[in-house]
Amino acid sequence: MRRIGYSYDDLSRPFKVTSYDANFNITGLVQENQTFVERYVYTPFGDRTVLTGTFGSRSSTSYDWQLGHQGLRIDTESGTYYNRGRQRYHPGIGGFTQRDPLGSDYQDGMNLYQPYRGNPVVYTDSSGYCCGVTVPSEAFEWQERQRVLGLIAESGAQRAILYTKLVNLCPRTRTNWKSQCCDPDDCIKQAGRLADKIVGAVLLQRINSPQMGGTAGNVTGGNQCGDWQQYMQDASIAALEEFQAEGKSCFVVTSVDATEEYALWVNTYHNWIEISGPGGGPVVIDPWPTAGQTIVDSSHTQGWDRERRGPVTSPKWKPCKK
Repeated sequence: MRRIGYSYDDLSRPFKVTSYDANFNITGLVQENQTFVERYVYTPFGDRTVLTGTFGSRSSTSYDWQLGHQGLRIDTESGTYYNRGRQRYHPGIGGFTQRDPLGSDYQDGMNLYQPYRGNPVVYTDSSGYCCGVTVPSEAFEWQERQRVLGLIAESGAQRAILYTKLVNLCPRTRTNWKSQCCDPDDCIKQAGRLADKIVGAVLLQRINSPQMGGTAGNVTGGNQCGDWQQYMQDASIAALEEFQAEGKSCFVVTSVDATEEYALWVNTYHNWIEISGPGGGPVVIDPWPTAGQTIVDSSHTQGWDRERRGPVTSPKWKPCKK
């Protein structure tokens, strides 16, 4: 992957811009007619070879170009790079010539001379202290894009399932339900809003947690069941806030905290939410067992001693006007 960026060198020289790769290695100098006048190739740890613009051999740079591996400034006499916090980085040995000034923090591993956590293809270190910036390769970027597109497609299917379940809770005519007035059109709109917010919250967690698995456990995909419950609560409140204020909410979202005796004096816990409407319910929302792959899921909510914390949503009930 090649990018073009303005050089920081003397702009009076016969080139205007530099090209650099995905790891910010300067790969060439380009003049005004958009042809390369000099090219550079590197070993993974930054040992530079200078070539002509047409990839011919060249013993040294003809332009006294001093920026190279990961954009660092090179000392052409010693072949080392200036790297701010530790001054000298030696590409020949693949390490710094000074110990990590952060000492016992071991930012780059147990070896205090090691750069980039031992992986210069993936990481950069512009400070000399730690490889704090991850540089994805072109292949990684493509894979990540495909992963996210796949999650979005899965979310569309989950949204359709949840929306259908919620619409089935809506009445066919205006109905007084729990001392509130629920209009069918309003109910369908609220079902769509709930589905959008809940599925969107799950999608966000899945995108931000690439290592999410699909196996139930105390922690799935980096989120405990209580975390998932909180995400679903927040999404539901945001979805129904407008309708609650007007006293037209057709759904009640209930938070469920449950316990189960695992062994003598030892309990396990599980958390989820349930949504009820005039047409019945509840619809069980529990993304935890599958780390968000399935949202409407009651498979892990059976056999618990339930302790309902009460409605998450608290509408101002208003009966239908006669």
